[in-house]
Amino acid sequence: MYELTDKTIQRINERISRKFAVIRRKLASFDEINVLRYAREAYRELYQEFEEMLLVLAEETYSRFNSSRLNSEMSNRIDREWILSKLDSIDPAVKYRFSSEIERMAERLAEMVESTETPTKKDFDTEMKKLSLVVGQEAIFITDEAVIQAYKDNGVKKVRWMTVHDEKRCGYCWSLNGRIFPIDEVPDKPHRNCRCWVVAVKEKV
Repeated sequence: MYELTDKTIQRINERISRKFAVIRRKLASFDEINVLRYAREAYRELYQEFEEMLLVLAEETYSRFNSSRLNSEMSNRIDREWILSKLDSIDPAVKYRFSSEIERMAERLAEMVESTETPTKKDFDTEMKKLSLVVGQEAIFITDEAVIQAYKDNGVKKVRWMTVHDEKRCGYCWSLNGRIFPIDEVPDKPHRNCRCWVVAVKEKV
């Protein structure tokens, strides 16, 4: 289910790692006045790249789950406006907007640099890991939203909740395993990095 998502997350993490190598060098030489300005600029650039990669993820996911090719409007449903609306909506698993969280993370990075006499590689790695977790969660959210959109555009009315069968599953998710829900009433995922998914339920003729 999340093969495309994992590949996207890997590419995103590679980009974050390269960007943070630059951020670390530059912030080390900036005065206090310019730290926040550069942190905001760096995160803004990263956000634009995340936006592009998550849009591609949504398009590919939608295409994979959209079995209908008859309605031309459907093929254009996932576009920049769609992805921006999702990035600015609240992910129910974490209760924040991705767009707002990226802004807050830029502020926290600047605060870390300003409050630490000599920030270490470990300090920057901590901030980098936090960013990676936030973007990884958003990639899962975008994948789920694209799947639901594809199902709706194909006339699917009901879906079945599928719980991952591994040691990390939580009791709540396990209690939902196999249950069928109207497509507009699928329960919110209860926690970060939930890998449960839904499959279309075929209506009886």
